[in-house]
Amino acid sequence: MPGPKVREAMLKIEKPDSCIVIAVGKAAIQMAEGARDIWGASIKTSIVLTNYLPSDLPPYQEVFLGNHPIPKSESFRASRLIWERTASLSKKDTVLFLLSGGGSSLFEFPRVGLSENLLTDWYKRFLSSGASIREVNSLRPLLSGVKAGRFRKHCEPSAMIQLILSDVLEPDPFWVSSGPALPYPIQRSAIERILDRYGWTEDSELFLKGIPPDLKKDPRDQVIVIGSLELALQAAESFAVKMGLHVERIKTPIIGEAKEAGKTLAELAKRKKTEGPLILIGGGETTVTLKGNGRGGRNQELVLSFAREIRGESNLLLLSFGTDGIDGNSKNAGGFADSSTWKNILSSGIDPEFALENNDSATALEAIGNTFITQPTGTNVNDVQILVIT
Repeated sequence: MPGPKVREAMLKIEKPDSCIVIAVGKAAIQMAEGARDIWGASIKTSIVLTNYLPSDLPPYQEVFLGNHPIPKSESFRASRLIWERTASLSKKDTVLFLLSGGGSSLFEFPRVGLSENLLTDWYKRFLSSGASIREVNSLRPLLSGVKAGRFRKHCEPSAMIQLILSDVLEPDPFWVSSGPALPYPIQRSAIERILDRYGWTEDSELFLKGIPPDLKKDPRDQVIVIGSLELALQAAESFAVKMGLHVERIKTPIIGEAKEAGKTLAELAKRKKTEGPLILIGGGETTVTLKGNGRGGRNQELVLSFAREIRGESNLLLLSFGTDGIDGNSKNAGGFADSSTWKNILSSGIDPEFALENNDSATALEAIGNTFITQPTGTNVNDVQILVIT
């Protein structure tokens, strides 16, 4: 859980005399709570920007709701308030910046000269393009007023300690929420290749103008990654082993188009079938190229694609879910499928092939009770896939 991870990290950090806590992301509330438990009286302000409110909200936090996965007025308004509240910091101040997944759209406003509508429209284009998360996170900072180290520069001359709960596969923490307080690592040539790949070259000037200047490093700063997908997968593997199960890790990250990832996992399941009983555990973050107007997300689309590929097989089951408890525009965290799933969806009166093409995986899986529901978890370290061979 995010709170204990924050407490564990902060016990090893020297407590400052004066601190302002800025917590951004899906795990922001729990992370800010963990900070309060350790530094207490040193914290003069605690501002939280997240995407949902729990029923037991701590009274000492200022909490603002933003938008996810596309920034809108709530995100812009809350982000500008954080910007204003950190505008007059001194060298004696310390900013404790608690960052988790979801911050790209929660903590956002356009760079000078760009409109909010333009920024929102580009987020929509990114999401529907099929671009990888790395590619999207390479471009978003170029339109942003807060990303790619801009927030860190804004907080000068204060010191900054960053505790990061990573939701990305990259080891560089910049990729979490597009690095509001870390230097931009992308070369101009890489930006141009991405723009060319998705037919956005006519907008090159718009993006290239947003390349930020180098960020000066403050020797007082600290950047600590307190959690990641790798740690989550290790925990899942350890739990399964303690249950006496035979477990293997899927060493390759589950990335790319969700439908193709579903096919790949089905091929893996068929190859490994003779080795059962066996549990294969993996994770990553796939993408969805939107062609329809259905409900669902990358995990449910992956599962439905898997179901199509294992028709006629037996003793195979796949569960895929987002650790944040939210998959796309549905209420589900993900879904699961076995060899009977495709046939059962057809029997319910829904055409699963059409559902796949219309990005309507949630409707298909909900019809037969094959969705995985957790409610928002207050954390986010990417997606997990568990493949069971009996």
